[in-house]
Amino acid sequence: MFAPGAYDVETIEEQLDGLSFAAFRRVSTTIILVDPATGARQVTEIDPEDLATALKIDAECIRETSKDLGLDSWCARFLPL
Repeated sequence: MFAPGAYDVETIEEQLDGLSFAAFRRVSTTIILVDPATGARQVTEIDPEDLATALKIDAECIRETSKDLGLDSWCARFLPL
């Protein structure tokens, strides 16, 4: 579990050869954590499914908060369902 905030996430993919169309396979997904006190950076591998779940939960929290503030139309335009 990471503190709320903005994070850099990097997904490395490799192209699959021998196909008649472009296709890629995910090799790794990492998140870059920065210690606000020291500025030290740490790169940590994460599960892409865990990331997708966390983003979905965050979007739902934003959607609910915006609903309470009367900003429903903003959420409909900018947040995934």
